[in-house]
Amino acid sequence: MQKSKIKNKNYRDGPKVPSRCEGQAALVAVMFFLAISTAISGSVAYFTSIELKSSASAVKSKQSISFTEGASEDAAYRIAAGKNVPAQFSYSEGTLHATNTISVLDEYTKDILTQGAQTNVRRKNHVLMEKVYKASFLFGGLVGEGGIHMQNTSSIIGNIHTNGSVTGQNFPKIIGNASAVGTISNPPTVSGTRAEGTSPQPMPIPEQVLDGWETEAENGGVYDGQCPYKPPDGATIGFLKIPCDMEIDGTKTVTLTGKIWIAGNLDIKNSATLKLAPSYGNKSEVVVVHDPDDEEEKGKISVQNSAQILGSGTDGSYIMMVSRNNAAESGEDETAIDIKNSSSASIYYAPHGKVVVQNASQDVHLKTVTAYRLELKNSASIEYESELAEVKIPYDQWVVTSWGEKP
Repeated sequence: MQKSKIKNKNYRDGPKVPSRCEGQAALVAVMFFLAISTAISGSVAYFTSIELKSSASAVKSKQSISFTEGASEDAAYRIAAGKNVPAQFSYSEGTLHATNTISVLDEYTKDILTQGAQTNVRRKNHVLMEKVYKASFLFGGLVGEGGIHMQNTSSIIGNIHTNGSVTGQNFPKIIGNASAVGTISNPPTVSGTRAEGTSPQPMPIPEQVLDGWETEAENGGVYDGQCPYKPPDGATIGFLKIPCDMEIDGTKTVTLTGKIWIAGNLDIKNSATLKLAPSYGNKSEVVVVHDPDDEEEKGKISVQNSAQILGSGTDGSYIMMVSRNNAAESGEDETAIDIKNSSSASIYYAPHGKVVVQNASQDVHLKTVTAYRLELKNSASIEYESELAEVKIPYDQWVVTSWGEKP
């Protein structure tokens, strides 16, 4: 057998053994990758921890909000239901706690402050409740099927709607939009849009609410003196039923302190003033003129000469003059509310009757008229105010008027 000619001087059998330097380099690489892995794992764990804490905090926050609002709802329900509610009371469930504090701001307003907590997560909720009925007047004139009829230089500053038609003679104008179930003639001129064939609009106040206002007035007492009732100058009247006609004349000033129901006719003339007590603030009040035994001949309101019907002096406060005379709706040519040569600045409401406005003062305009039929003559003017979109009238029921979280 022939020997191999290759001389193996530098190699041994088996794999090559790395040198010390090569071993150290490998160790460093392993440690480097281990360090990176550890850092990545630590970061993941850190952010996972943050996420878990954030999620836990969000859960607690939602629980706190829900529990706090639940406590507010319970307090509001107790007040609305007429239950005896203490000035402060609390709720607890596990780590959840809430305390209601009830503040009486005046006889018509209550404030509920609810402070809730879930461990260290705290929430506050604020609820304002008022003993009011909210009436929304969204038009300068909202008129039923009897329609709107304008003559001469009469004007309505604001939007109008009628479930009938709009007619005009000479130079009347509507500065706003006009909509009608029927037609809209020209004149009047209309600065905004004209919309014919629209859907009918309901009267803003239900009949049962008007009935309730009469009951509130009667529950305060019934006048049993000489008729017609002529309150003296400086008189204050409120929550009273007057079972006959009522007159305010001369230079008398009469202050309204509550609802009155006149089961006859109301006549305000010359320089007389009917005004709302300053304590009403931004709230309004009503005078209902209605004889249930004679709804075609009675229930009429007449405001003449320079007579004024004024709110409390605060923006958004009005006296709402209500006639429930239904002659116009019954096809009769009777006037439910007649306003002549007057600077009256009230809300007039005759859902079944005719309202006639003529020669009104150019200094103070009527604010809004709701009627079955509306007639404006000569220089009569209605000038709508945005505050009429929400008129607050004291009522015998508590309602929530604002709700929100406090910081």
